[in-house]
Amino acid sequence: MKLHYHLFDVFVRANGAPLSGNPLAVFDMPEAISTNQQQLIANWLNFSESTFLTLMADRQSYTARIYTPKRELPFAGHPTLGSYAAMLPKLDASHRHVQHCGAGALPVWSEKLSTDAELIYWVQAPSAKVSEISAKHQNALSNALGSGAFLAPAKNVNNGPIWTVIQLASTERVLALRPNSSELAAANTACGSLGAAVFAFGSDAQGDYLESRCFVPLDDILEDPVTGSGNAAIAAFVFWQRQQSAGVSESFALRARQGRAIGRDGELFLRVDATGGVQLGGRAREVASGSFELADDFTDTFSGRTTT
Repeated sequence: MKLHYHLFDVFVRANGAPLSGNPLAVFDMPEAISTNQQQLIANWLNFSESTFLTLMADRQSYTARIYTPKRELPFAGHPTLGSYAAMLPKLDASHRHVQHCGAGALPVWSEKLSTDAELIYWVQAPSAKVSEISAKHQNALSNALGSGAFLAPAKNVNNGPIWTVIQLASTERVLALRPNSSELAAANTACGSLGAAVFAFGSDAQGDYLESRCFVPLDDILEDPVTGSGNAAIAAFVFWQRQQSAGVSESFALRARQGRAIGRDGELFLRVDATGGVQLGGRAREVASGSFELADDFTDTFSGRTTT
């Protein structure tokens, strides 16, 4: 069995160093490979996510299966944008496109910023639902992160995966976090979330931005380099906060940076409309391609989790 793959560097900055974003493995999907075999490959690669894609007959859409090393996800941001970058040359250029995944049919498109000739890939993220977290779980999260008090009560945000979103008072506090992995995994389990998306607002040479870090110890990913769904959940959390405090719903845009605490320097773009809908954008660069040669009796057994 031969599986063709492409490796992408996703959410890189305009003039960022090579291999500074989040790596993604994209596989052209053969019909013969099973769900468990896909999961086994994703586990072996140990990237935060790997995807398996199938072009649909209309050439306007494709299906995407998205896996962490431990489970399949209904949606994730950097796999979606990297997958779309891989599929774009195969799609009908005269139409807008759709990615079909566990979270449904998601519009995907590309455009250029006025200051940058490189394509920015976009996805309309799934609708987000914000829910409360008990005081007991707030304390457990704070202890696990070693963060001290949160700037506002943490919330769970469900946009496919469920993220516990936490706001701190400064970017310095975000960058200084050194979580206890086992305690955070227990806190996420208690909260019913995939992981913790932590952020603070700051400013840099380009203007206002948010600094984010995302921790997923339940999937053996202590820290994800640059996280689309996590930042989309943060954007939904910010919209919810503004709606609660001002009593009105207004559109806004955000720029996010993530990964600097672990030697990366990723960049994401977020647009939130007046209904709370979140669009997520970023760059994706192909850095390698090749093929896997696997025996015809390649094992169909995986001992980890394959459900969301």
